[in-house]
Amino acid sequence: MSKRRKAAGRRRGPTPAKARTGARTEPGRPKPPSQWNATRIAAAALILALVIGLVATALMTTFRADDGGEVRAAEVTGESLPAFSRSGRDRAEGQPVPAVTGTDHEGQRVRFGPEEGATIVLVVSHWCPECRRLLPVVRDWVARDRLPDGVQIRLVSTAEDPQRPNHPAGAWLQRERWTAPVVVDTDGAVADALGAGSGDLPLWVFVGADGRVAERRTGPIEPDEMEDIAGRLT
Repeated sequence: MSKRRKAAGRRRGPTPAKARTGARTEPGRPKPPSQWNATRIAAAALILALVIGLVATALMTTFRADDGGEVRAAEVTGESLPAFSRSGRDRAEGQPVPAVTGTDHEGQRVRFGPEEGATIVLVVSHWCPECRRLLPVVRDWVARDRLPDGVQIRLVSTAEDPQRPNHPAGAWLQRERWTAPVVVDTDGAVADALGAGSGDLPLWVFVGADGRVAERRTGPIEPDEMEDIAGRLT
């Protein structure tokens, strides 16, 4: 080889970037397959998270009843009652009861409120021991036609929890042969509006013919006393 060719070989520049191992992709060129895969995985994870969030939100407000009807979160309007207190005068007395429109476990519409007049509202939960003991007593009292004319009764089934005893609530009410109207409180809004905390169950709210709270009680009440209180509501 001549001296001129050897000198030209020594002056040759560095290896082009496209021939280097691990060189960066030049602007304007497509991303390597590995980068596209990472982008697609991240996008899919984001979409999945959004879908899960939407489904969870929907389940908080509606679910399917056994017969295919929709059980929806109850709508509550009006001012909420103060939290129930076992001591002192009940600040809820004389206040209009909130209006509640919901569904039972079969998806049938159930309502109570100031416009419905004299009403006994009983708030219970399937896992509450006192509620489970009280329910058949109240059922039998109603079945014996002891409820005064002009007074209705509404049961609010709240705080349903698959991890706690006696679930599901709908099956419990069926076993107890409860037939009076039930409002399913899917998100706790009804119990909150009536001032019922988890430690206050079962909670009674006695509403007079004027739609205002006459009295609230917690715990069991004997049938004779139930009849006495109900008789004063009309």
